[in-house]
Amino acid sequence: MVFGNRLISQDVTKYVDVLFSDMFEFRLVDTTEIHGCFLFKHRTEQVVSLLLDYCEDATLVEKTLDEATLHIKPGSIFHVDQGKPNGAQITIQKVRDLQMLISMSRAGTPTDNPYAERFVKTFKLAVVYKRPYFTLGEVLEASLKWINFYNGKRPHETINMMSPNEYAISIGEKPVSIERVFRV
Repeated sequence: MVFGNRLISQDVTKYVDVLFSDMFEFRLVDTTEIHGCFLFKHRTEQVVSLLLDYCEDATLVEKTLDEATLHIKPGSIFHVDQGKPNGAQITIQKVRDLQMLISMSRAGTPTDNPYAERFVKTFKLAVVYKRPYFTLGEVLEASLKWINFYNGKRPHETINMMSPNEYAISIGEKPVSIERVFRV
């Protein structure tokens, strides 16, 4: 199922919050594919959920949303591309259960989801391309360490050189501490 892009005609600050999401993939040394999904909270620049697994399917999106429920406010926008897992019934139902509104990028237009695209690039440069990984466990360990550094310590120019968690606290939002990055 495809939904319209709610963000084309509206400034993202007009909504309660906007959570950008995307899926990505990379390979271990033995060419095993690893798939990831994340939620990026626009207001605070926090990554509120990041999961990795061997499979790219709608349940990966669903579990990524499950991991972020403490940081999702009713009326927020869930903005994604038109990938099959994002339009699957299980994803749509989970988004509705969380009382979020669905927004999708136009087909073939990655510039409609710039925050997600930027995060994928940042994650791959900081974690995936940093060294070769032989096992999923190695990637999970590096990813968990880095994502908590990203939220808790890494300064961001767009939020006055604060970390996302510092900024979140300064505006009355909750800090994020990610405890797992593997879909259970």
